[in-house]
Amino acid sequence: MKSQKAEKELYDGSWKVEVGFEDEEFDLPYYAVRVDVAQYAIEIAEKEAEERIRAKAIEEHRKRCFFRNFRNDECANTATKCGEHDCFYMDEFIQKLNEK
Repeated sequence: MKSQKAEKELYDGSWKVEVGFEDEEFDLPYYAVRVDVAQYAIEIAEKEAEERIRAKAIEEHRKRCFFRNFRNDECANTATKCGEHDCFYMDEFIQKLNEK
């Protein structure tokens, strides 16, 4: 699991089942988790996945910016290092990422 927080939440919210009933289809022992704990862990994992994708998208946009000078990683528009200034294009891109 990529989300360490979600995995910890599942682990903390689970308990080991070692005694079964007749005709039970599961191998023993197994771990059980409450539904609300599982749903919370899923929300955590989704949020972390969105954050990772957002960070990758911003980095890819930065790599492909038409103002970026690849030789010295400077913005041709402002003559500062890429990411060190308030960039209209980056701000617009992030605003579009935040829209749902």
